[in-house]
Amino acid sequence: MNKIFLMMASLLLLMASSSYATPIVGNYYIGGTYNQIYSVTSVGDPVGGGSIAGSTLNGASVPFDYCVDLFTDVYASTDYGKSIITNDGTIHYGQTNAGTINNVGQVAWLLDQYAIRAETNTDLQIALQAAIWAAINGTSKYSLDASYYAGHNGQDIVNDYNTMLGDLNGTTIGNISNYDWITPVDSNGNQYQAQVTLDPVPEPGTIMLLGAGMLGFAFYGRRRKNSMV
Repeated sequence: MNKIFLMMASLLLLMASSSYATPIVGNYYIGGTYNQIYSVTSVGDPVGGGSIAGSTLNGASVPFDYCVDLFTDVYASTDYGKSIITNDGTIHYGQTNAGTINNVGQVAWLLDQYAIRAETNTDLQIALQAAIWAAINGTSKYSLDASYYAGHNGQDIVNDYNTMLGDLNGTTIGNISNYDWITPVDSNGNQYQAQVTLDPVPEPGTIMLLGAGMLGFAFYGRRRKNSMV
């Protein structure tokens, strides 16, 4: 009986802490609400991104959703049923631009430090998305439009953005495998702007249901053993 309880506890702990294998295919729904971001880039002016609210992965809600690609698009309120999911920062499998995200350890560190806090702070969400793009692409290719925000009551955004980048250095490495690095793929196999989110943990109800089932097996096994004596 003690062995059954030990196995159950170990399995529940594993469920709560495990990451997806690399790569797997899953269903990613991109939420419908996102921030407008004013930027200075070498090509165009991206205005969408971080944090996209209402996204789900295989039916489980994710706490945040940030873009990692810069000059590609993804569509809000859209279901991507064949999305490619990794836990090592690799995106766009099967494409010519496939590979590990530049400075993926720095991106993970930014998420470690700021992503959860940013969910209650829109300004911090904007700064974090901009810092992610700058870490990946370099500030010569991408930077937040500080002049715009300084003139539109957004100096806190600029300050947060500068602080985030100032805290990064060549040895800054976050918990890369804690996150799902997702390339949205539609039913026709088309790939879209890659995203990053926190690896979902099974809902409490699911864990309780599994636990109840395992307890049932434990009692059944004990009863069967007694009946054979």
